[in-house]
Amino acid sequence: MATIVVSGSAGGMGRAIRKRLEDAGDRVIGIDQTDAEVVVDLESPTARAEAVFEVLRHSGGVVDGVVATAGVLFGPGSRMVSVNYFAAVQLVEGLRDALTGSVNPTALVFSSNSVTTFPGYPLAVTAACLAGDEEAARKVGDVDYGVTPYPATKLALARWARRAAPEWMRSGICLNIVMPGLTETPMVADHLDQYLALETYPIPAARPGAPDEIAGLVQYLLGPDARYFSGSVLCMDGGAEAALRAEDWPGEPT
Repeated sequence: MATIVVSGSAGGMGRAIRKRLEDAGDRVIGIDQTDAEVVVDLESPTARAEAVFEVLRHSGGVVDGVVATAGVLFGPGSRMVSVNYFAAVQLVEGLRDALTGSVNPTALVFSSNSVTTFPGYPLAVTAACLAGDEEAARKVGDVDYGVTPYPATKLALARWARRAAPEWMRSGICLNIVMPGLTETPMVADHLDQYLALETYPIPAARPGAPDEIAGLVQYLLGPDARYFSGSVLCMDGGAEAALRAEDWPGEPT
Protein backbone atom coordinates (compact mmCIF):
# COMPACT_ATOMS: atom_id res chain seq x y z
CA MET A 1 0.00 0.00 0.00
CA ALA A 2 1.43 3.34 -1.07
CA THR A 3 0.81 6.62 0.74
CA ILE A 4 0.01 9.39 -1.71
CA VAL A 5 -0.55 13.08 -0.96
CA VAL A 6 -3.07 14.80 -3.25
CA SER A 7 -3.69 18.53 -3.11
CA GLY A 8 -7.07 19.62 -4.44
CA SER A 9 -8.40 16.21 -3.41
CA ALA A 10 -12.00 17.27 -2.79
CA GLY A 11 -13.07 18.13 -6.31
CA GLY A 12 -12.59 17.61 -10.03
CA MET A 13 -9.47 15.78 -11.08
CA GLY A 14 -8.17 15.55 -7.52
CA ARG A 15 -11.29 13.71 -6.37
CA ALA A 16 -11.04 11.29 -9.30
CA ILE A 17 -7.37 10.66 -8.54
CA ARG A 18 -8.17 10.01 -4.90
CA LYS A 19 -10.92 7.53 -5.75
CA ARG A 20 -8.81 5.60 -8.23
CA LEU A 21 -5.87 5.32 -5.84
CA GLU A 22 -8.04 4.30 -2.90
CA ASP A 23 -9.89 1.76 -5.03
CA ALA A 24 -6.49 0.23 -5.78
CA GLY A 25 -5.72 -0.03 -2.06
CA ASP A 26 -3.49 3.00 -1.65
CA ARG A 27 -3.77 5.47 1.21
CA VAL A 28 -4.47 9.08 0.23
CA ILE A 29 -3.75 12.10 2.41
CA GLY A 30 -5.88 14.82 0.89
CA ILE A 31 -5.30 18.56 1.08
CA ASP A 32 -8.16 20.91 0.29
CA GLN A 33 -10.36 23.65 1.73
CA THR A 34 -13.02 21.11 2.72
CA ASP A 35 -13.50 17.34 2.96
CA ALA A 36 -9.84 16.43 3.35
CA GLU A 37 -7.43 15.11 5.95
CA VAL A 38 -5.64 18.45 5.83
CA VAL A 39 -8.02 21.41 5.50
CA VAL A 40 -6.23 24.61 4.49
CA ASP A 41 -6.39 27.43 1.93
CA LEU A 42 -3.20 27.05 -0.09
CA GLU A 43 -3.09 30.73 -0.97
CA SER A 44 -1.35 31.39 2.35
CA PRO A 45 2.34 30.45 2.79
CA THR A 46 1.68 29.85 6.48
CA ALA A 47 -1.19 27.49 5.68
CA ARG A 48 1.03 25.62 3.24
CA ALA A 49 3.66 25.11 5.92
CA GLU A 50 0.90 23.85 8.20
CA ALA A 51 -0.21 21.47 5.45
CA VAL A 52 3.29 20.02 5.13
CA PHE A 53 3.48 19.59 8.91
CA GLU A 54 0.10 17.84 9.02
CA VAL A 55 0.98 15.55 6.12
CA LEU A 56 4.15 14.51 7.91
CA ARG A 57 2.15 13.89 11.07
CA HIS A 58 -0.43 11.77 9.24
CA SER A 59 2.18 9.84 7.27
CA GLY A 60 4.79 9.26 9.95
CA GLY A 61 7.34 11.12 7.86
CA VAL A 62 7.34 8.94 4.73
CA VAL A 63 5.21 9.37 1.60
CA ASP A 64 5.45 7.53 -1.70
CA GLY A 65 3.95 10.18 -3.94
CA VAL A 66 2.87 13.81 -4.06
CA VAL A 67 0.32 14.96 -6.63
CA ALA A 68 -0.14 18.74 -6.76
CA THR A 69 -3.44 19.19 -8.58
CA ALA A 70 -4.81 22.16 -6.64
CA GLY A 71 -5.36 25.22 -8.80
CA VAL A 72 -7.68 28.10 -9.57
CA LEU A 73 -8.86 29.12 -13.03
CA PHE A 74 -10.92 32.17 -12.15
CA GLY A 75 -10.51 35.06 -9.74
CA PRO A 76 -7.72 37.51 -8.95
CA GLY A 77 -4.38 36.98 -10.64
CA SER A 78 -2.67 37.19 -7.27
CA ARG A 79 -4.58 34.13 -6.07
CA MET A 80 -3.66 32.23 -9.24
CA VAL A 81 0.00 33.10 -8.66
CA SER A 82 -0.09 31.84 -5.08
CA VAL A 83 -2.19 28.70 -5.53
CA ASN A 84 -1.14 27.58 -9.00
CA TYR A 85 2.58 28.18 -8.64
CA PHE A 86 3.88 28.92 -5.16
CA ALA A 87 1.63 26.45 -3.34
CA ALA A 88 2.57 23.58 -5.65
CA VAL A 89 6.28 24.31 -5.36
CA GLN A 90 6.17 24.74 -1.57
CA LEU A 91 4.21 21.54 -1.14
CA VAL A 92 6.43 19.26 -3.22
CA GLU A 93 9.62 20.83 -1.90
CA GLY A 94 8.35 20.60 1.66
CA LEU A 95 7.69 16.88 1.25
CA ARG A 96 10.86 16.03 -0.62
CA ASP A 97 12.61 14.56 2.41
CA ALA A 98 9.52 12.45 3.12
CA LEU A 99 9.70 11.10 -0.43
CA THR A 100 13.29 9.98 0.00
CA GLY A 101 12.09 7.37 2.50
CA SER A 102 10.06 5.61 -0.22
CA VAL A 103 11.27 2.88 -2.56
CA ASN A 104 9.26 4.41 -5.43
CA PRO A 105 9.15 8.18 -4.82
CA THR A 106 7.30 10.34 -7.33
CA ALA A 107 6.11 13.94 -7.44
CA LEU A 108 3.67 15.20 -10.05
CA VAL A 109 2.69 18.82 -10.65
CA PHE A 110 -0.30 19.84 -12.74
CA SER A 111 0.26 22.38 -15.48
CA SER A 112 -2.25 22.95 -18.33
CA ASN A 113 -2.32 22.66 -22.09
CA SER A 114 -3.38 26.32 -22.12
CA VAL A 115 0.36 26.97 -21.74
CA THR A 116 0.89 25.98 -25.38
CA THR A 117 -2.54 26.56 -26.94
CA PHE A 118 -3.75 29.96 -25.63
CA PRO A 119 -1.69 32.80 -27.16
CA GLY A 120 -0.97 36.22 -25.72
CA TYR A 121 -0.91 35.59 -22.00
CA PRO A 122 1.45 37.71 -19.82
CA LEU A 123 4.91 36.16 -19.63
CA ALA A 124 5.79 38.82 -17.06
CA VAL A 125 3.78 36.76 -14.59
CA THR A 126 5.78 33.64 -15.44
CA ALA A 127 9.05 35.49 -14.92
CA ALA A 128 7.86 36.96 -11.63
CA CYS A 129 6.87 33.52 -10.33
CA LEU A 130 10.19 31.97 -11.28
CA ALA A 131 12.05 34.85 -9.60
CA GLY A 132 10.73 33.42 -6.34
CA ASP A 133 9.40 36.54 -4.59
CA GLU A 134 5.75 35.69 -3.96
CA GLU A 135 4.59 39.11 -2.83
CA ALA A 136 6.17 40.76 -5.87
CA ALA A 137 4.72 38.09 -8.15
CA ARG A 138 1.25 38.59 -6.69
CA LYS A 139 1.42 42.28 -7.61
CA VAL A 140 2.46 41.42 -11.16
CA GLY A 141 -0.37 38.89 -11.30
CA ASP A 142 -2.95 41.53 -10.42
CA VAL A 143 -2.02 43.85 -13.30
CA ASP A 144 -4.87 44.13 -15.82
CA TYR A 145 -3.46 42.49 -18.94
CA GLY A 146 -6.81 42.11 -20.66
CA VAL A 147 -6.31 38.33 -20.61
CA THR A 148 -6.11 35.79 -17.80
CA PRO A 149 -2.70 35.14 -16.25
CA TYR A 150 -3.73 31.51 -15.59
CA PRO A 151 -1.56 29.98 -18.35
CA ALA A 152 1.39 32.11 -17.22
CA THR A 153 1.24 30.59 -13.73
CA LYS A 154 1.01 27.10 -15.17
CA LEU A 155 3.95 27.75 -17.50
CA ALA A 156 6.00 28.85 -14.50
CA LEU A 157 5.16 25.62 -12.69
CA ALA A 158 6.12 23.47 -15.67
CA ARG A 159 9.41 25.33 -16.08
CA TRP A 160 10.22 25.03 -12.39
CA ALA A 161 9.64 21.29 -12.51
CA ARG A 162 11.67 20.85 -15.69
CA ARG A 163 14.58 22.70 -14.15
CA ALA A 164 14.39 20.78 -10.88
CA ALA A 165 13.75 17.31 -12.31
CA PRO A 166 17.33 16.26 -13.19
CA GLU A 167 18.61 16.93 -9.67
CA TRP A 168 15.57 15.25 -8.12
CA MET A 169 16.15 12.21 -10.34
CA ARG A 170 19.75 12.00 -9.15
CA SER A 171 18.38 11.58 -5.63
CA GLY A 172 15.96 8.91 -6.85
CA ILE A 173 12.75 10.98 -7.10
CA CYS A 174 10.76 11.17 -10.32
CA LEU A 175 9.39 14.69 -10.85
CA ASN A 176 7.05 15.10 -13.82
CA ILE A 177 4.43 17.44 -15.23
CA VAL A 178 0.87 16.51 -16.20
CA MET A 179 -0.68 18.91 -18.70
CA PRO A 180 -4.43 18.28 -19.05
CA GLY A 181 -6.57 19.91 -21.68
CA LEU A 182 -10.24 20.72 -21.36
CA THR A 183 -11.57 18.32 -18.72
CA GLU A 184 -15.12 18.00 -17.43
CA THR A 185 -14.76 19.28 -13.88
CA PRO A 186 -16.93 21.58 -11.75
CA MET A 187 -14.43 24.40 -12.31
CA VAL A 188 -15.28 24.61 -16.03
CA ALA A 189 -18.76 23.03 -16.07
CA ASP A 190 -20.47 26.31 -16.96
CA HIS A 191 -18.08 26.98 -19.83
CA LEU A 192 -17.78 23.62 -21.61
CA ASP A 193 -19.98 24.50 -24.57
CA GLN A 194 -18.15 27.77 -25.01
CA TYR A 195 -14.75 26.07 -25.10
CA LEU A 196 -15.91 23.27 -27.40
CA ALA A 197 -17.26 25.84 -29.87
CA LEU A 198 -14.00 27.79 -30.16
CA GLU A 199 -12.66 27.61 -33.72
CA THR A 200 -9.28 28.70 -32.42
CA TYR A 201 -9.14 25.74 -30.04
CA PRO A 202 -9.90 22.56 -32.01
CA ILE A 203 -10.23 19.33 -30.05
CA PRO A 204 -9.99 16.36 -32.42
CA ALA A 205 -11.63 14.12 -29.81
CA ALA A 206 -14.67 16.45 -30.01
CA ARG A 207 -15.32 16.18 -26.28
CA PRO A 208 -13.84 17.20 -22.96
CA GLY A 209 -11.69 14.75 -21.08
CA ALA A 210 -13.02 12.78 -18.12
CA PRO A 211 -11.35 13.24 -14.72
CA ASP A 212 -10.93 9.48 -14.43
CA GLU A 213 -8.87 9.45 -17.63
CA ILE A 214 -6.43 11.88 -16.00
CA ALA A 215 -6.55 9.76 -12.84
CA GLY A 216 -5.50 6.70 -14.83
CA LEU A 217 -2.45 8.53 -16.16
CA VAL A 218 -1.55 9.69 -12.66
CA GLN A 219 -1.90 6.18 -11.27
CA TYR A 220 0.52 4.90 -13.91
CA LEU A 221 3.04 7.68 -13.31
CA LEU A 222 3.03 6.93 -9.58
CA GLY A 223 3.74 3.27 -10.18
CA PRO A 224 6.94 1.25 -10.60
CA ASP A 225 6.64 1.01 -14.40
CA ALA A 226 7.12 4.78 -14.82
CA ARG A 227 10.51 5.09 -13.15
CA TYR A 228 12.26 6.29 -16.31
CA PHE A 229 10.11 9.41 -16.61
CA SER A 230 11.93 12.50 -15.34
CA GLY A 231 11.06 16.09 -16.21
CA SER A 232 8.54 14.78 -18.73
CA VAL A 233 5.58 16.90 -19.81
CA LEU A 234 2.61 14.63 -20.46
CA CYS A 235 -0.08 16.44 -22.43
CA MET A 236 -3.50 14.75 -22.29
CA ASP A 237 -5.94 16.94 -24.22
CA GLY A 238 -7.80 15.01 -26.91
CA GLY A 239 -5.33 16.09 -29.57
CA ALA A 240 -5.75 19.87 -29.22
CA GLU A 241 -2.07 20.62 -28.72
CA ALA A 242 -1.06 18.49 -31.69
CA ALA A 243 -3.76 20.03 -33.89
CA LEU A 244 -2.47 23.51 -33.18
CA ARG A 245 1.29 22.92 -32.94
CA ALA A 246 2.22 19.79 -34.86
CA GLU A 247 5.54 21.24 -36.06
CA ASP A 248 6.60 22.91 -32.81
CA TRP A 249 7.37 19.86 -30.71
CA PRO A 250 9.70 18.02 -30.58
CA GLY A 251 11.92 21.03 -31.16
CA GLU A 252 15.37 20.96 -32.68
CA PRO A 253 18.35 21.41 -30.40
CA THR A 254 19.80 24.90 -30.22
